[in-house]
Amino acid sequence: MTTAPSDTTNLVKTPPRPRWFKAAVAAVVLLAIATLAYASYLASRESTDDAFLDAHIVSIAPSVAGHVVNVPIADNQEVKENDLLVEIDPSTYQADLAQRAAAHGNADSAVEAAVAQLANARAHLLALGAALDQAKADARAAQAEEVRTAADLKRNANMLRTGAISQQEFDQAKASAAVAEANYDAGVKRIVGAEAQEEEARTSVPSAEANVASARAASTQAAAAEKSANIDLDNTKIYAPTAGRVTRKAVDVGDYVQVGQSLLVLVPSDLWVTANFKENQLARMRPGQQVDVEIDAEDGRVYRAHVDSIQAGSGARFSLFPPENATGNYVKIVQRVPVKIVFDEPLDSAFTLGPGESVMPVVHTGWIRISGVTVVLVVLVAAAAIAGLNRLSRRVAKA
Repeated sequence: MTTAPSDTTNLVKTPPRPRWFKAAVAAVVLLAIATLAYASYLASRESTDDAFLDAHIVSIAPSVAGHVVNVPIADNQEVKENDLLVEIDPSTYQADLAQRAAAHGNADSAVEAAVAQLANARAHLLALGAALDQAKADARAAQAEEVRTAADLKRNANMLRTGAISQQEFDQAKASAAVAEANYDAGVKRIVGAEAQEEEARTSVPSAEANVASARAASTQAAAAEKSANIDLDNTKIYAPTAGRVTRKAVDVGDYVQVGQSLLVLVPSDLWVTANFKENQLARMRPGQQVDVEIDAEDGRVYRAHVDSIQAGSGARFSLFPPENATGNYVKIVQRVPVKIVFDEPLDSAFTLGPGESVMPVVHTGWIRISGVTVVLVVLVAAAAIAGLNRLSRRVAKA
């Protein structure tokens, strides 16, 4: 009787793994993890080469015209605030100021004369009012005297008929009554004359007041003209409104300059970065995020900075000739949006930095999850690498 062979005799022994297999698999896994981490790190950074240093450029122009007599500055010189930059010949403006000051003095004198005339007119009106009151009082007294003498005349007439008085006494009473009547009539006429004079004086007061108002207006106008001439004289000396470096100097002694003509430009030392990012780079960008700024002129030196603000609108929309997308054929173009980046450390460069110089900003928007497609691709590559290592290890073991 033949004995059946044991099952263990049919088993194929798996060759042992080489020593390097586990190390290679671990290296592949670590490489996959590092790749995913690096992809996530790259996805959290936004950069652009369309970025430049920027500053508040101050253009210096004169407010008055004239010949330049002094230019105490040089090209690319550092100046402080209120330093003298340019001086224009002041002689014409000094003469104009003297003339305006004299006109102002004359106008003030005219105001004083008009005020004095108004005071006289008011005093004359008061005097005529008092005279009118006196005339009325005199007329009332004359009227009373007329009444009294008329009554006396009537009594004397009765007494004359009875022989109580003489004809001479009656004639005296009659004369007194006639005098009293005449005095009353004269008093009434004086009242009429006084009223006419008072009315004339009353109408002269508003005219005098109008003269005062006109004189004061002329004085105000003369004062404004004098002040304007004084300002023009002060503007013959142009001072630096802020500290900065002199650039684009286009003025020398002897030049005749016009109002508004550009003489030079001051560039302050306060610089920032204007970075024009694509609109699809702004989804995770926020003010306050850290930025690494590499300045080309500094040969790779990186400065710390942060996002200050993001402009509300693309740069093209605020250009001199904004696009008119509603006309003609439309081709979609990715727009760029200016982002202001402020430095967190001083620019202590030996090189003179100024607006317009190129920089490379890198904005750290924060760690984010990478896409599922990237994860699947990395896992597939890692699995394929491990499978390949497995096959290689078997071949090595068989050999």
